[in-house]
Amino acid sequence: MGFVSYANHYLIAEPELDDPNFKQSVVILLLHDQKGALGLVLNRFTGLTLGDIFSEITDGPAANLRIHSGGPVEKNALFIIQENESPEGYEWSPLMVNHVKYLKDEWPKIPTPQRPSIKVFMGYSGWGPNQLETELRFHSWKILPSTALSFFYTKPADIWSKLIERFGGLYTIAAKTGFKPCLN
Repeated sequence: MGFVSYANHYLIAEPELDDPNFKQSVVILLLHDQKGALGLVLNRFTGLTLGDIFSEITDGPAANLRIHSGGPVEKNALFIIQENESPEGYEWSPLMVNHVKYLKDEWPKIPTPQRPSIKVFMGYSGWGPNQLETELRFHSWKILPSTALSFFYTKPADIWSKLIERFGGLYTIAAKTGFKPCLN
Protein backbone atom coordinates (compact mmCIF):
# COMPACT_ATOMS: atom_id res chain seq x y z
CA MET A 1 0.00 0.00 0.00
CA GLY A 2 1.33 3.46 -0.91
CA PHE A 3 1.56 6.54 1.24
CA VAL A 4 -1.77 7.95 2.49
CA SER A 5 -1.89 11.62 3.46
CA TYR A 6 -4.13 12.58 6.35
CA ALA A 7 -3.87 16.33 5.75
CA ASN A 8 -7.20 18.00 6.58
CA HIS A 9 -8.07 15.25 9.03
CA TYR A 10 -8.47 15.17 12.79
CA LEU A 11 -6.16 13.10 14.93
CA ILE A 12 -8.22 12.17 17.96
CA ALA A 13 -6.15 10.87 20.86
CA GLU A 14 -7.03 7.34 21.92
CA PRO A 15 -8.23 7.27 25.54
CA GLU A 16 -5.07 5.35 26.53
CA LEU A 17 -2.68 8.00 25.13
CA ASP A 18 -1.01 9.36 28.27
CA ASP A 19 1.43 11.89 26.77
CA PRO A 20 0.47 15.10 28.64
CA ASN A 21 0.84 17.10 25.41
CA PHE A 22 -1.83 15.02 23.71
CA LYS A 23 -4.01 13.33 26.36
CA GLN A 24 -7.64 13.69 25.19
CA SER A 25 -6.53 16.08 22.47
CA VAL A 26 -7.79 16.71 18.98
CA VAL A 27 -5.20 17.79 16.42
CA ILE A 28 -6.14 19.20 13.06
CA LEU A 29 -3.53 17.82 10.69
CA LEU A 30 -2.67 20.62 8.26
CA LEU A 31 0.27 19.08 6.41
CA HIS A 32 1.14 15.43 5.97
CA ASP A 33 3.52 13.96 3.44
CA GLN A 34 6.43 11.52 3.40
CA LYS A 35 8.66 14.15 5.05
CA GLY A 36 6.44 14.37 8.13
CA ALA A 37 3.36 16.13 9.45
CA LEU A 38 2.28 19.39 11.07
CA GLY A 39 -0.88 19.97 13.06
CA LEU A 40 -2.47 22.17 15.70
CA VAL A 41 -4.11 21.01 18.94
CA LEU A 42 -7.64 22.39 18.98
CA ASN A 43 -8.58 21.88 22.62
CA ARG A 44 -5.74 23.35 24.70
CA PHE A 45 -5.27 26.99 25.70
CA THR A 46 -2.26 29.03 26.77
CA GLY A 47 -4.18 31.34 29.13
CA LEU A 48 -3.25 34.27 26.87
CA THR A 49 -5.27 36.43 24.50
CA LEU A 50 -4.16 38.20 21.34
CA GLY A 51 -4.27 41.47 23.29
CA ASP A 52 -1.72 40.03 25.75
CA ILE A 53 0.74 39.38 22.93
CA PHE A 54 0.28 42.39 20.63
CA SER A 55 0.38 45.83 22.23
CA GLU A 56 -1.29 47.34 19.15
CA ILE A 57 -4.42 45.22 19.75
CA THR A 58 -5.79 46.66 22.98
CA ASP A 59 -9.55 46.50 22.55
CA GLY A 60 -12.27 45.09 20.35
CA PRO A 61 -13.02 41.46 19.55
CA ALA A 62 -9.48 40.64 18.39
CA ALA A 63 -7.98 41.62 21.75
CA ASN A 64 -10.06 38.90 23.41
CA LEU A 65 -9.22 36.04 21.01
CA ARG A 66 -7.93 33.21 23.18
CA ILE A 67 -4.59 31.75 22.16
CA HIS A 68 -4.65 27.98 21.75
CA SER A 69 -1.62 25.85 22.56
CA GLY A 70 -1.02 24.30 19.14
CA GLY A 71 1.50 21.80 20.46
CA PRO A 72 4.90 21.32 22.06
CA VAL A 73 7.04 22.43 19.08
CA GLU A 74 8.25 26.03 18.50
CA LYS A 75 6.14 27.50 21.28
CA ASN A 76 6.93 31.05 20.13
CA ALA A 77 5.54 30.47 16.62
CA LEU A 78 2.02 31.79 16.01
CA PHE A 79 -0.50 30.37 13.56
CA ILE A 80 -3.95 31.47 12.45
CA ILE A 81 -6.90 29.48 11.13
CA GLN A 82 -9.72 31.45 9.56
CA GLU A 83 -13.08 30.18 8.44
CA ASN A 84 -13.70 30.62 4.69
CA GLU A 85 -15.68 29.31 1.73
CA SER A 86 -13.08 26.76 0.54
CA PRO A 87 -13.97 23.04 0.37
CA GLU A 88 -12.16 22.53 3.70
CA GLY A 89 -14.03 25.46 5.25
CA TYR A 90 -10.86 27.10 6.56
CA GLU A 91 -7.42 28.37 5.64
CA TRP A 92 -4.33 28.50 7.81
CA SER A 93 -0.91 30.12 7.84
CA PRO A 94 1.75 31.39 10.19
CA LEU A 95 0.51 34.60 11.84
CA MET A 96 2.12 37.50 9.98
CA VAL A 97 2.12 41.29 10.35
CA ASN A 98 -0.66 41.60 7.75
CA HIS A 99 -2.88 39.32 9.91
CA VAL A 100 -2.32 41.52 12.97
CA LYS A 101 -3.31 44.60 10.94
CA TYR A 102 -6.39 42.79 9.58
CA LEU A 103 -7.43 41.63 13.07
CA LYS A 104 -6.95 45.12 14.52
CA ASP A 105 -8.44 47.27 11.75
CA GLU A 106 -10.66 45.28 9.39
CA TRP A 107 -11.99 42.15 11.13
CA PRO A 108 -13.85 44.06 13.90
CA LYS A 109 -15.72 46.12 11.26
CA ILE A 110 -17.29 43.03 9.69
CA PRO A 111 -20.81 42.60 11.13
CA THR A 112 -20.79 39.75 13.65
CA PRO A 113 -23.02 37.36 11.67
CA GLN A 114 -20.72 37.66 8.62
CA ARG A 115 -17.41 37.90 10.52
CA PRO A 116 -15.32 34.78 9.82
CA SER A 117 -14.39 32.76 12.89
CA ILE A 118 -10.70 32.84 13.74
CA LYS A 119 -8.49 30.74 15.98
CA VAL A 120 -4.93 31.67 16.91
CA PHE A 121 -2.33 29.11 18.05
CA MET A 122 1.03 29.30 19.77
CA GLY A 123 3.31 26.40 18.92
CA TYR A 124 2.48 23.38 16.80
CA SER A 125 2.53 19.61 16.78
CA GLY A 126 5.08 18.04 14.45
CA TRP A 127 6.11 14.57 13.36
CA GLY A 128 9.22 13.54 11.42
CA PRO A 129 9.30 11.03 8.54
CA ASN A 130 7.29 7.90 9.44
CA GLN A 131 6.76 9.07 13.04
CA LEU A 132 3.02 9.65 12.71
CA GLU A 133 2.59 6.44 10.71
CA THR A 134 4.26 4.54 13.57
CA GLU A 135 1.93 6.17 16.13
CA LEU A 136 -1.03 5.20 13.95
CA ARG A 137 0.16 1.56 13.77
CA PHE A 138 0.38 1.57 17.59
CA HIS A 139 -3.21 2.87 17.77
CA SER A 140 -2.35 6.15 19.49
CA TRP A 141 -4.83 8.06 17.34
CA LYS A 142 -8.22 7.73 15.67
CA ILE A 143 -8.71 9.62 12.39
CA LEU A 144 -11.69 11.48 10.95
CA PRO A 145 -11.94 13.98 8.07
CA SER A 146 -11.93 17.50 9.47
CA THR A 147 -14.79 19.94 9.16
CA ALA A 148 -14.69 23.60 10.04
CA LEU A 149 -18.04 23.26 11.78
CA SER A 150 -16.60 20.83 14.31
CA PHE A 151 -13.77 23.03 15.49
CA PHE A 152 -15.19 26.51 15.03
CA TYR A 153 -18.57 25.78 16.57
CA THR A 154 -17.91 23.11 19.18
CA LYS A 155 -16.66 24.15 22.60
CA PRO A 156 -12.96 23.17 22.77
CA ALA A 157 -13.62 21.36 26.06
CA ASP A 158 -16.20 19.16 24.27
CA ILE A 159 -14.53 18.45 20.93
CA TRP A 160 -12.58 15.35 22.03
CA SER A 161 -15.61 13.62 23.56
CA LYS A 162 -17.88 14.54 20.63
CA LEU A 163 -15.41 13.17 18.06
CA ILE A 164 -14.31 10.03 19.96
CA GLU A 165 -17.96 9.14 20.56
CA ARG A 166 -18.46 8.81 16.78
CA PHE A 167 -16.54 5.53 16.88
CA GLY A 168 -19.29 3.90 18.97
CA GLY A 169 -19.03 0.90 21.27
CA LEU A 170 -16.51 1.37 24.07
CA TYR A 171 -15.66 4.81 22.68
CA THR A 172 -19.13 5.97 23.71
CA ILE A 173 -18.20 5.12 27.29
CA ALA A 174 -14.79 6.77 26.86
CA ALA A 175 -16.48 9.97 25.64
CA LYS A 176 -18.44 10.15 28.87
CA THR A 177 -15.83 8.90 31.34
CA GLY A 178 -12.46 9.74 29.77
CA PHE A 179 -11.26 6.14 29.65
CA LYS A 180 -12.05 3.07 27.56
CA PRO A 181 -12.93 0.04 29.69
CA CYS A 182 -11.09 -3.20 29.06
CA LEU A 183 -12.91 -6.44 28.52
CA ASN A 184 -11.63 -9.67 30.11
